[in-house]
Amino acid sequence: MRTISELIRAAVDDAGDKAWLLTHDGELTYAQMLARVERAASALRATGVQRGDRVLTTPRNTADYLLSWFALMPRLPSAATRSAFRAANWLW
Repeated sequence: MRTISELIRAAVDDAGDKAWLLTHDGELTYAQMLARVERAASALRATGVQRGDRVLTTPRNTADYLLSWFALMPRLPSAATRSAFRAANWLW
């Protein structure tokens, strides 16, 4: 079974300059997507996030959310939440 990281790299090898995502801001190619995912993963590591840490993400209908999710996937369990939640909802 291949990991998400392996699947992403295979897609870049096959279609690096083709559109991966179209948004109102334009298009993002497979190669651009991988570069942004790698930058996000590097930034997470630089802030001290390590395998096994919990990282809370709030889903938004944006390319940045997808990219951050891919950056977290090979390294960390992530918990997606609804964006309507507020700080009071996180108390436990």
